[in-house]
Amino acid sequence: MVVKVALPTTAATLDWRFGVVPAAYADTSVGTGGMVLGVDLEGADGETFTSERVSLEPSRSVVNRRSPEIQIRLPRRKSGKLLLSTLTGAHHNTAYDWAYWSKVVLHPSE
Repeated sequence: MVVKVALPTTAATLDWRFGVVPAAYADTSVGTGGMVLGVDLEGADGETFTSERVSLEPSRSVVNRRSPEIQIRLPRRKSGKLLLSTLTGAHHNTAYDWAYWSKVVLHPSE
C-alpha cells in the first residue's frame, strides 16, 4: 500500500512513529513474515528517491516490537509528493503484516 501526500515546499523534517499490532507476531507458527515501511520523495518531474526504509520482523526480533519515532530531514525542493509505503518483507507474503503508522508530522524549516 502506498499513500501519496502533497509535500509543502516549506517542509524540512518529517517525524513518524510506526509499529506492528501484537497479534501479528503472537503465534510464531502463523505470524507475519515481516514487512517494510518506506518513505520516498517524488519530485515534480516524477523522479522518486528513497529517503528511509525500515524492515520489521517482529516474529524474529523483539526489538521490532517497539513503536519507535523517527525524524527524517527532507531535501529542499520546489514541489513534490511524500510517498508512505507498507510493503511485504523478504517472504513476499502479506499474511499477518499488520503494521501501522502514527504521528506523521511535517515540520517547516526554521
